[in-house]
Amino acid sequence: EVRTFADLTVRANIYVLLAAPSGTGKGRAVSRLIEPLAQEQIAVLRDNQERMLELRETLDVSKERYGGLKKTLAKGDFKTPEFEAQVRYDMKTVREEISYLEIEVESQPRVFVEDTSVEALALVLRGNHEICFSYSPDASKAISNLLGRYNNSSAPDDGLYLKAFSGEPCVIDRVKHPPVMLESPNLSLLWLTQPHWLRSLFENEVILYGGFLARCLIREVDVPRTEIAPEDGTLKAIDPAKESSYHDLIGSLRKNAKGEDGTQTIVPSLEASEAMRLFHNTEVVGSKFSSYAEAFSARFSEQCWRIAAVLHLATHPQNPASCPLSLETVDAAAKITRWFISGLRSTVSASEREAAWKRLKRVHSVLKSYPESGVSLGVMRKSHGIEAEELENLCHRFPRGLAITEAPSSAKGGRPTRVVRIPDLSQSPNPETPETPETR
Repeated sequence: EVRTFADLTVRANIYVLLAAPSGTGKGRAVSRLIEPLAQEQIAVLRDNQERMLELRETLDVSKERYGGLKKTLAKGDFKTPEFEAQVRYDMKTVREEISYLEIEVESQPRVFVEDTSVEALALVLRGNHEICFSYSPDASKAISNLLGRYNNSSAPDDGLYLKAFSGEPCVIDRVKHPPVMLESPNLSLLWLTQPHWLRSLFENEVILYGGFLARCLIREVDVPRTEIAPEDGTLKAIDPAKESSYHDLIGSLRKNAKGEDGTQTIVPSLEASEAMRLFHNTEVVGSKFSSYAEAFSARFSEQCWRIAAVLHLATHPQNPASCPLSLETVDAAAKITRWFISGLRSTVSASEREAAWKRLKRVHSVLKSYPESGVSLGVMRKSHGIEAEELENLCHRFPRGLAITEAPSSAKGGRPTRVVRIPDLSQSPNPETPETPETR
């Protein structure tokens, strides 16, 4: 973790969500980064095979014993009350043993997980000292799991992801199985997906406003097509020395992560703290984001601290707490954070326009059941739950799609009634073309 302001600390885990069109090679590129972790995962699973077999065998024996005790209890042929009490006690003990063994079997050591359910992720965290990495080169299934498309309620299932970002205690309930209790889960995340899957996350209000997306570093990457230059006889490849150095760095970080030294706190230098103060005042306090994206801008400073901690670990993998966080590292972290901010700005803007367009279509569907002269704002609020402020915002955004006017006063006098209506586009150069976020 890294110490920030007012003696607060921020952990070094980060969530990264990248989107690029299919066929751009995003998975192939990132697989080179994941390679040392994939190699370690294979070794861990291989080394753990024998233990898993022993656990499964013990579990089978326990289940068989429990079945025998259950049959004995069902017969009810007890010679003494003490014997019946002993059978019930043994059943309780064996049942607890089965619950423990089932969790142990499902919680085998892992370096990272891919497209897994929340329940399975909780078990992996439990079996790995509550530390894990969620990686998916094609996160369509991971996003579907997050959106809750495979659970009974179809509600988003983001609770564990929210708590594992900051290390809050978490209990995951499971059907027909004991709950999984986590004290301080620590999850890092890297999901690669296609743009339409990223939009599906922004379209879900629970995911958007509940905090999951605000915890992610998001960027929709534009990958332009480029020409292939003529061969000049040289092999264009990653420098083997740099690749070897990277593998060594990952190995060193993984080795230190397995130690029992506890959490190390990185302390920033005075220059680094001042740079972070200026970043906070510029990107958080002076943020140009709309109220639609306030949750994102509120976390920009925290995200920069987290990235700075990761870069510091890469520079000082052996004993990160022995060296202060430098100004150079903070400047690099700020540059990376601003790269994500610039991409997020366009993604949020497009998502906001699309959300507004859907609201406009809902208003249109309501207005079509009323006369062309429109309906009062009071009726829209009382009968349809659409507030005047929302209608005014839609009129401002889509002046050709919605209009608010004042109806003439009645013969008895009084204040004019404000009504909302669909404008007459018969005089428009192209009245058949409805106004959309794209045409605007």
